[in-house]
Amino acid sequence: MGKTTYRDVPVMMHAIDNEGVLIDVNDEWCRVMGYRRDEVLGRKSLDFLTEESRNLAIKSVLPFFFEKGYCKNVPYQFVTKSGAIIEVELSADSVRNEDGTVRESRAVLVNRSEREADDYS
Repeated sequence: MGKTTYRDVPVMMHAIDNEGVLIDVNDEWCRVMGYRRDEVLGRKSLDFLTEESRNLAIKSVLPFFFEKGYCKNVPYQFVTKSGAIIEVELSADSVRNEDGTVRESRAVLVNRSEREADDYS
């Protein structure tokens, strides 16, 4: 998917490297989270999770992801720049190096906080 298409997709998307550092976010991610792209690239994706979601990621989700190379519909709470908490479901896949290690991850985040209103629009 080209950069322009990725950036314009109307759902939140981000990509992280094998250290969990954000290497790309799309326009919808920036809009919902309230950040400019340059404010978040280079930061850990865990920085944007509530403490409870961060613990879930560290203890369960990330070990599973790095072993299997994917995760689906993981319920997380993200904290926006304004401090608001949003409910999302994250699904991700991985791009692997030749040795099988994860090089980067691409994730789609469905914003459940906005879903009710959007379902009937």
